[in-house]
Formats: sequence, structure tokens, C-alpha cells
Amino acid sequence: WRESLLLLGDVRLVPALCASGLLVVGLILSTLKWQVLLVTHEIRLPFLRLLRYYWIGSFFSNFLPSNVGGDVFRLTLLYKQESLPIIGASIVVERLTGLCVLLCLAVLGLCIVPEYFDHGQVLLAMWLLVLSLSGAVGIAVTFGARVETWLGTLLKPDRLVGRVALALIEVTKALTYYRQQTKAISLAVVISIYFYAVMIGFHYSVILAIEANLSLLDVALIAPLIALVSFVPISVNALGLAEGAFVLFFTQAGLSPEEALAAAVLRRLLILGYSLIGGVIWVREKSSLRSPQ
Repeated sequence: WRESLLLLGDVRLVPALCASGLLVVGLILSTLKWQVLLVTHEIRLPFLRLLRYYWIGSFFSNFLPSNVGGDVFRLTLLYKQESLPIIGASIVVERLTGLCVLLCLAVLGLCIVPEYFDHGQVLLAMWLLVLSLSGAVGIAVTFGARVETWLGTLLKPDRLVGRVALALIEVTKALTYYRQQTKAISLAVVISIYFYAVMIGFHYSVILAIEANLSLLDVALIAPLIALVSFVPISVNALGLAEGAFVLFFTQAGLSPEEALAAAVLRRLLILGYSLIGGVIWVREKSSLRSPQ
């Protein structure tokens, strides 16, 4: 920790600013993908408005106990103006397309540099994580259309559970609609590829900021796996878990433990810092909603 803190005290400003800028670029790409998916349902909202809502969502994702919290806030910000099931479905599809790209990148990393993960049972655990998430995505895509029938058969709409089921049925209908929108889904996947390219650049910039030396290819093969580990629900917002994976994987690639820890801490601080802007936007948004029109 002492050596890592010394490295953090001597961070290079230009790469750190570059990393911060890439976080914003990633947010813009995510907002663009969300807008593309909403347009397929003829919901056309100004890009800057969606960007504000996405930024607010990122704040709550990083400062609430779950990443889902940010998606819930995006949903609540729009539910009075647009169809709740459609908004919910657009968020689900946005997440699923990103997860599919992430899984492909993770498989590449595990296949090309397995030696970086071949200690203890880490390699096996990573493959199990990839396979389980891939199976979950496969089930969601394959059986999602049948949920409507199952829920409609099993539950009665005159009860609370039934009313919840009806809401889920509406979301399922909206999700099923996306299966026919190949252009929109293809564009969402392409945007996701660009997003993860930007996130790889973000990790590379963070490593440069602490004056460490590592190839961009190694970062590209490892960074997606750190994002994948963050899906494991054993800590609040993967706090400590993502940092542990960062140190573990990047030390195998050539960083010293002190460099890897310093970079992991800087990564977390930059993410929290950029997310705080979403909190400021949220406060202003609430003020504008309360002010008389």
C-alpha cells in the first residue's frame, strides 16, 4: 500500500485526463445505443435528455448497492412520459447486447493468454463464469417469448402477483418485438464493440497514468475479464472484487503488485468521480421538476 500510494501521489496528468474523457465517451456510446433501441418502438427523445438520464443512472449504479439501481432510476425518470414496459425492455436489450460482446471478448482473452489466469482455480472459475452467463443469455433469448404464455396461464390478473405478472407480460411483448428488429440489434452490437474498445483504452490510460509499462494488447485481453468478474454478486458494486481481479490479472501480465494496486485504485476513483457528475445532474433535475412551470 505504501508503494502504491507513492505512485498515486505522482500520477501523470495527461493520461489521467484521457482516461476521464474516455469514460465520458463510453457514456455517450451507451446513451446512443439506448436511443437506437427506443427508436425501434417509435420513442424519439432528445439525445441530451437521454444522456442526462444515463449519467444519473451511472451515479446511482456506483453509489447504490447494485448496478441495477441505475437502470431502475432511468426507468423511473421516463415512466411518466413513455410506456414503462417499452422503456424496461430497451434497458434489458441494451444490457444483453453489451453482455454478449463482453462474453466474446472474455473468451478471446481466456483462449489467447490462458497463462495469465492459470494459477489456483482461477482459469476454471473464469470459464465457469463465462459459461453460466452465456447460458443465462441463451435462456433469456430462447425462452423469453414463452414467458408471456406461462405467466398468463399460471397467474390471475385480479391479484397483486397477477398484476405484476401482467406488467412482466407487457415487458416480454416489448422484448419479443426486438427479435424482429435485426438492424437495430446489429447496430446495438456494433456500438457495444466500440464501447468496449473505449473501455480498453480507459484501462490502458489508467496504467499509463501511474507510469507503468504494459502493451495495449495485454490490456485488451485482460480488461474485459475484469468487467466480467464485476458481475459476481459477492460485494457492493464489485468493490474490492474488481480491484482484486485487476491486481491478480495484471501482475501476471507484467505489472508489479504496487503498480497494479495503484492503477486499480485510480480506476475506481476516476469512475466514482465521473459518476458524481450524475449526482449533480440529478439534484438539478429534481429542482427543475419541483419548480413551477
